[in-house]
Amino acid sequence: RQYNGPSAWFKTEPYGIEGVTVLKGPASSLYGVSGPGGIVNVVTKRPKEEQYREVEMLMGEHNRFQAGLDASGPVNEDGSILYRFTSLGR
Repeated sequence: RQYNGPSAWFKTEPYGIEGVTVLKGPASSLYGVSGPGGIVNVVTKRPKEEQYREVEMLMGEHNRFQAGLDASGPVNEDGSILYRFTSLGR
């Protein structure tokens, strides 16, 4: 949970996010203390049981360049230990 006070700055890099769930209204109180307006659940990337590799390169205007790497999989043969490595550079 990231509480940033009255400001709206978000501290998690979007490349490290798997998904976002928004629950509106008073039903959000079922999941703990929150405002009556609702909650936002940000799910970060978790290790996967199967091998996964992703390389991303973006270029844009005004000398914008971004490179990302995302790798996941089992460390040992029986899959009891998993890893996830995510890197992003601008």
